[in-house]
Amino acid sequence: MQQTLRRLDGVANVKVDLLDGKVTITPKPEGGFDPASVLKLTYDSGVSVVEMSLTASGHIVKDPVSGLAFEITPKVNYPIVAGVFADKIQAAAASGATVRMRGIIYTKPPGKIKKSKEAPRLKFEVQEVM
Repeated sequence: MQQTLRRLDGVANVKVDLLDGKVTITPKPEGGFDPASVLKLTYDSGVSVVEMSLTASGHIVKDPVSGLAFEITPKVNYPIVAGVFADKIQAAAASGATVRMRGIIYTKPPGKIKKSKEAPRLKFEVQEVM
């Protein structure tokens, strides 16, 4: 699995910790990394992802569907799930400042997942604003 993940576009390094059941992916500085491709690749290989978290720097922008989104690059953004950090997020959106946040972008839904050719639309559930 480590070799396969390392071949994805935008991936600089992959560390697999079998004892903790965690995989840490370090993206290349120039970007291009797509977490949805990790979910699809692991699912297609028969491995189940329970949760995927992300720590990144970016901007808070308006999203036509969800209201606000965390934009990491112009091509990579995640709708923000409303939560306890709403005040900080609103202030960051108003200021246009770069923010660093940690959050969950995927949690496995209960029950059996139907196989899909499309990557899931990931949402950003803020866990920490740094």
